[in-house]
Amino acid sequence: KDEDLVKKIKREQKIKLKKIQAEDRAGEIEAGNIIMDEVRISMKERRRKKKAEARDLEIAKMASEEIKEEFENQEANDEALARRIECNIQREAHRTEKALSFNSIDKANNDDLDEKNLPADPWASPVIDIDHVKGGICVSIFLPDLIDVSVRVKSNC
Repeated sequence: KDEDLVKKIKREQKIKLKKIQAEDRAGEIEAGNIIMDEVRISMKERRRKKKAEARDLEIAKMASEEIKEEFENQEANDEALARRIECNIQREAHRTEKALSFNSIDKANNDDLDEKNLPADPWASPVIDIDHVKGGICVSIFLPDLIDVSVRVKSNC
C-alpha cells in the first residue's frame, strides 16, 4: 500500500507538474503574443512617424524652394528698380547740367549779339549736342524763342 500511495503521489505530482508546465507554456505563449503585438504596434508607429517625417521634409523642401525663388525674384526686381532709379538720377543730372549750359550760352549770345550780327534764320543752324547717358542717348537742341515744344520719339524699348 505504501508503494501504491507513493506511486499515486508521484502521479499527482507529475500531473501537477504537467499542469504547471502547460500553464507556463501558455503564459509564455501569451507573453510572446503580447510582445509580438507590441512589436507590431511599435513598427506601425515607426512607419507612421517616418511617413510623417518624409511628408514634413517634402513640405519643407517645397517651402524652401518657394522662398528661394521669391527671394531671387525680389532681388532681380530690386536690381532692376535700382538701375531705373540710377538711370533717372543720371538723366535728371544731365538735364540740369544741359539747362545750365544752355542758359549760359543763351546769355553769352544775347550779350554778344547786336542787330547786324543776328543770323537771318536762327533755326537754320541750331546748337545741337548729343551725349551718351546711361540707358541711351541725350539729344539737346537749342532753338531760340520756343515757348512750348512737343517731341515724339519712337523707341524699341
